[in-house]
Amino acid sequence: MKSRTFNIPIYDFKVTLVEVESKEDTKTILPILKSVHADPENIENELKYIEEGVIDGAGTYSNLDMKKFVVVLHPTSSKLIRLEILGHEKRHIEDYILQKCHIIDIEASAYLAGYLTKKLFI
Repeated sequence: MKSRTFNIPIYDFKVTLVEVESKEDTKTILPILKSVHADPENIENELKYIEEGVIDGAGTYSNLDMKKFVVVLHPTSSKLIRLEILGHEKRHIEDYILQKCHIIDIEASAYLAGYLTKKLFI
């Protein structure tokens, strides 16, 4: 499992990107998902996906009160699919932050999108 965490300074949110590498990652991912108080049913499903070796998928788990996100990225069949999936999950993060902060501003949204692109796609 690969994992990295970064902060989104202006909004004071934290994002942890977890990249699944093998079925054994369930042990390490469980406490990370619990750290954002993810729904137990969602945790159970995520662990099942890992054990089954699901590819080309991801899940974003959030706790907006704690200002935390966890993105679980499963192995992908190509670099292009990886970009598409990360872009999808990035959009969830953007929407949740903008909604939580009551921001309806095109430029603020664009800056957030740019920042997340830089942090997630490296």
